[in-house]
Parts: sequence; C-alpha cells; structure tokens
Amino acid sequence: ENKKREAKRSKVFYEWIVNAENVKLVFLSGTPIINKPEALDLILICLLFTLTRQAWFGFLIGFMFLLLVKFKKHWPIMLGLIIAGLLLFSPVIQQLQNMDVPQEELSKPGFILHFKKRIKDMVSGEDQTFKMRLALWHAGWEIYKDHPLTGCGFRCVDLLHDQYPDPTGYVKKLRGMHNNFIQLAVDTGILGLGTWLVIWFCFFRRLYKMGFSLEAAPQGNWVVFGSAAAVFAFLAGGCFESSLYDSEIVMLLYFIMALPFAGSYNRSPFQRSSVTNHNLKG
Repeated sequence: ENKKREAKRSKVFYEWIVNAENVKLVFLSGTPIINKPEALDLILICLLFTLTRQAWFGFLIGFMFLLLVKFKKHWPIMLGLIIAGLLLFSPVIQQLQNMDVPQEELSKPGFILHFKKRIKDMVSGEDQTFKMRLALWHAGWEIYKDHPLTGCGFRCVDLLHDQYPDPTGYVKKLRGMHNNFIQLAVDTGILGLGTWLVIWFCFFRRLYKMGFSLEAAPQGNWVVFGSAAAVFAFLAGGCFESSLYDSEIVMLLYFIMALPFAGSYNRSPFQRSSVTNHNLKG
C-alpha cells in the first residue's frame, strides 16, 4: 500500500513538473533567451504521456492566458478565435464518443490505445475517475454545509466520512476531495477559502502592476506573465486534484511565483542591465 501511495505521489509530481516546464518554456520562448520549438514539441509529447486531465487542463488555461497577453492589442479577436475553435471542436468530440476501443486490448502496453481510451471516456462522460470525483465533491459539499464558517479541520474527513451517505465507497477509500477549492472549504470553511482566494487576488494584482512598470523591458514582462500563467495552470489543474497539500508541488509553485520578485526591490534585473549598458556607452 505504501509503495502504491509513493508511486501515485511521484506520478502527480511528474505531471506538475512537466506542466511547469511547459509553461516556463512557452513564456521564455517569447524572448531571445530561448527560441527552440523542437524543445516545446518534446515537452508537449511528455505532457500527453501523462494521460491526466488536470495537467492537460492546467496547461490549456495557462497557454490561453499567454496567447491573450501576447496579442493583448487584439484580445477581442483572440478571444473570439478561441471560442470559435472550441465550437468547431464539437464535431470532433462527437466522433471521439463513437470511437471504437477494444477492451481486451487495453491490458497490453501501448500509448496510442490508452490515449484513445482516455479521450473517449473524458468526452463521453464514462470516465470512472471523473465519476469518483463527483462523488467526492458531493460528499464535500454535504460536510461543508454542516461546518460552513471554519470547516471541520485538517483531515477531518478521516473522522467524519462514516456520518454521511457514501453509496460508491469512494469517500471512505480516498477521503480527499480531489479539488483544492472544495478541500479548503471542507477543512477551513468559508473563512479559510475566502482568505486563500484573497491571497491570489493580491498576487495577480501585484503582477498586473509589475507588468505595466516593465513595459520597456520585454524580458522582464515575460517573467511576470510566465509566472502568472503557471499559477493559472495550478489553479485550473486544482479543480481536479488536491495539489495544495502536496509539498513537492507547492514548493515548485512558490519558486515560480517568486521569479518576478527576484532582484532589486526598486528596479528589475532587466532595467538594471539596461541602465548599466547606457552608462557604459556614455
């Protein structure tokens, strides 16, 4: 059991490593520092190999944010193109639902077949892991309604799960909500969840101000936007996983969050270098 738990933790950490590296490479590729699309292709392939919903969804949200930032002068057009792309993708979803995946072949190793199975289950609503999450979220909502203000405490589901209906048995087996927002609501109530959301509001507000102050330094801008995109990816992926309680993941997140604030408090490293070059020329 311990080996299975450690393997699962390693798998989740790997997913977020790939996601973070993916977002990092995307925002760095917008500057002269890195411009290697083949490396991005390699990381995208690694992301596909995770076969995980939360990693894909997190990267998609972070990548769309970067697209809107990259083309901010034409953001209504970009937003329209994204919506149009999603609408045009609906016939593809219909075809994926009717895709034939032989069950007897799934016991054999092979990425393509398992990838097809994963996609088909996700778009058809037959994904067992999503049904599991729905059961956990329903139980979490019931627990939250009984402890709305301050929650029931850290790991309280271990003690309270038998007091609530659990027809699927998932709550007793897993006891985690597989959702950062619901997990915090259960453990800390509306006060804890609200405080957590305010922290993110202040973080994005600070990055927004930094983005305007660094408009003359495009490299500094992309550090800010890349950090914001990684956080958006974390929050989006957190809709399907309680990643906030995984120290390996949040330490990586905190490192990425700190990148825009590295260096002098009054002047970014990019601004300092430009001033130094100007003085040398003078």
